[in-house]
Parts: sequence; C-alpha cells; structure tokens
Amino acid sequence: MLVKELIENALYLSVKDRYFNGLPDPKDPVLLEYLTDLNKVLVGVGKKNPAFGFSSTPNSSLKVDTDLNMSYLDLKDDPFLTIFRAEYLYSGSTFTITLQRLGVNDFFSNSDLRTIYTFPAFYNYNTFNHRLYVYPKPSVEGKLNVFGKKKIGPFTSIDDKFPDFLSDTFLLYLECFFGKYLCSQFNAPWQAQKEELLRNYGKLVDSENNVQYQQLSINDGHFSVPIRNTRVGL
Repeated sequence: MLVKELIENALYLSVKDRYFNGLPDPKDPVLLEYLTDLNKVLVGVGKKNPAFGFSSTPNSSLKVDTDLNMSYLDLKDDPFLTIFRAEYLYSGSTFTITLQRLGVNDFFSNSDLRTIYTFPAFYNYNTFNHRLYVYPKPSVEGKLNVFGKKKIGPFTSIDDKFPDFLSDTFLLYLECFFGKYLCSQFNAPWQAQKEELLRNYGKLVDSENNVQYQQLSINDGHFSVPIRNTRVGL
C-alpha cells in the first residue's frame, strides 16, 4: 500500500471526508499536507506492529565511537523501533551469549564495563541516532544478532510504499487511528460506529501480537519459530 492511499482512506473516515471528496483532481497536494502528521502517529502506533525484525552483522562491521571508546552497530539505514533481544554468536556460530540491556547512566557509573574483554555482555540502543552500543568490545570473531520491531518511516513522500512486513490488519488499524487523530485536531466528534471499528481492529492487532515469529540461529542456519505470549514493549 502507498502512503497516499492510507492518508486518503483516513481522510474519508475523518471529519474532512466531505471537504476532501469535493476537491478536484489532482489531490496529491492536499494529501502531502498530512504526511508530517502521519509520521508523528507512526512513532507511537508503530509499536503495535506485530511483525518481528531481524538483523545479523559480523563483528568486523562494528564501528568505534571515539568519544566513548566503545564499539557500536550503526542501524540508521534499517532502524529498530524496539529491540527485544541482542545476542552474540561466536566460535563458528556454535555458542550464543545473550546480551543484557544496560542504561547509559549505568555505563558511565561503572568504568569496569569499558575494559576490553573477550566477549560483549551488555548493549544499549540509542533511538536518536540508531546506534546499538556493545560493550565490552568483542575481541573474538562472531556475529551480533538483533531481534525487535523495525521502525516504520519517517516517510518523505506520499508515493512511498509501506514495508512488506506490515499486516493488512495493522494497516486497517492505522487508517482508523489516523482518521481519529485528524478528528481530534479539530475537536470533531468521532462517530460511535467508527469508535467500535477502531476497537475491533485494535483487538485484531493485539491478537496478532500474541503469536510472534522469532528468528533463531543454529549453526549458521536460520528458521522461524512461533513464540507465544511475547508482547514485550506493547
């Protein structure tokens, strides 16, 4: 689905429907005005996306933050909205270490963490610059695997396409939610039947989140396994 298609569908549901239907073609200049609002909504609603994201990066691709003297994985080209798990595979991808989440304050208060060891033990994800800091710095060959929910947007054009990992149910939920958001900007009533529609789609999205598919790695092989009741961070 294109971004402009979703915006148009949301406008039909909102208080703007009569105004929008009366506009002559082309309608793209009008749709473009709502792109910024959609990007704002996606920051919060994106967490309800039921699809897991996965990335695997060799330690040779890790970069170094010279100010902190820490290694990090740059995820700005394929950012995550929420990270559930980070693991380090080493010795021919036979053994796995699950990294623990650590806050920035914990890191700066304990200088021992900055000592270079053989294996990493902690990670911290900076959502502003999409850097996944890993410490201590790994000195053994391996891969850094990250599991979480990929960030949706921000979109720069209404002709952009939504990622393939989004379900039809989530896109319908997003249409209704964005329509309600547009109504709230003008203190306009959101009709009872539309409120019920939004709740129903919300329940469907939550039911999709009850069965997640997590990528597991065994001896360099990857396969998907259904993981139930893993609604972490929703």
